[in-house]
Amino acid sequence: MPDRLERLVNLTATLLETRRPLSLDELSERVEPRYPEELGSRRRQFERDKETLRELGIPIRVESVDGFGSEQAYRIHPDDYYLPELELTEAELAALHVAVTAVRLEGDAGREGLAKLGGVSPRFMHIDSEHSRAGLTTELALATAVLAPAGIMVLDDMLHPGYPLLVVAVHEYLERHPEMRVLCIIDRETVVAATKFVLCRAEWQKPYEERLLETYKDNVWPMGADFNPNWCPVFSLDTRLAEIPT
Repeated sequence: MPDRLERLVNLTATLLETRRPLSLDELSERVEPRYPEELGSRRRQFERDKETLRELGIPIRVESVDGFGSEQAYRIHPDDYYLPELELTEAELAALHVAVTAVRLEGDAGREGLAKLGGVSPRFMHIDSEHSRAGLTTELALATAVLAPAGIMVLDDMLHPGYPLLVVAVHEYLERHPEMRVLCIIDRETVVAATKFVLCRAEWQKPYEERLLETYKDNVWPMGADFNPNWCPVFSLDTRLAEIPT
């Protein structure tokens, strides 16, 4: 499970950053963790990933490499992915400022301002930018303001030794937003590779959690994570507990 979530995030970034469509072979060389070597298994796994991203609202384009349709290639066009340029009134800008600081939009100005963010709320958001406490606080506020009800936010580089205050920002955010939960923590292979926190709204925590625990039962770290008063599972490739000498 940690492998697949990491690959979905990396696949999204690769398709978004490329200046030309990429074939499956090219994606297999660029995206980590790697797809299987066997062509049939590689194709099936990629198709599952592609459909998962599309279900999350990420617009993956399929284009012909040679113009004859004999080989397909893929990309995410920035114009399809990023929010359109905003044309907000002064009242809407003021309401959006409130969203950044408190995510409490009220009145017609707030609703109309959010409506101009594209019309469709994103279901998957990946936050990996400034890596400061203040920056993450602002990013979480913006993301929460536009996230779909069943949406998921993935926070990168949590528990990284170089950014210790990111966790403080997350705890402060959870105190301000009791409607949000940490759905799970995805452990990585090394401490500097960093850990991902996955967040969702409280009403979606149990449905998502049950499916994750059922599907990836072999990757559940026994202790889990205590976000008092809420608990969430931790998924890792290494599920051992530390051995304590007796």
